[in-house]
Amino acid sequence: LFFNFLSALVALAGTALGFTAGGFVYIAVAGVLVEMNNSKSTLRTSAVHITSLVLGMAVAPCISLVE
Repeated sequence: LFFNFLSALVALAGTALGFTAGGFVYIAVAGVLVEMNNSKSTLRTSAVHITSLVLGMAVAPCISLVE
């Protein structure tokens, strides 16, 4: 019974890790978007920033597919 409880705790730790990673991504994106609004950036610069953000977030699913 004790080992069953320990295995259930590991599942909860994985869930907490996912939410924590999502929080870090949210903070990073919010910081970049504020910086983009504060600076006098052109449309091309904004497009490069947004494309880089999207490609960076697309790396995680690609890595999980490869593994």
